[in-house]
Amino acid sequence: MGVALSETLARVNALKNVLTGIANGVAGVVFILISEVDWTVVALLAVGSVLGAQVGARVGRRLPPKVYRVVIVVGLAAIVNLLR
Repeated sequence: MGVALSETLARVNALKNVLTGIANGVAGVVFILISEVDWTVVALLAVGSVLGAQVGARVGRRLPPKVYRVVIVVGLAAIVNLLR
């Protein structure tokens, strides 16, 4: 997305997070409809996800673009390593 969009890396990262949230929400609804759910675990995961998102957003806004580029390079290296 960073290559295709002319936005800053921070905004592209925010868009990625929103799209990931939507995909996970759809997957969660499907899972609820076809399986039994332990709602205690769901509550714990929801609280952890919301807190992590809040902290991550605050930290992410303060990071310089160079840090995002390092994360991208590390992620690409991990993908290449997994595909070998």
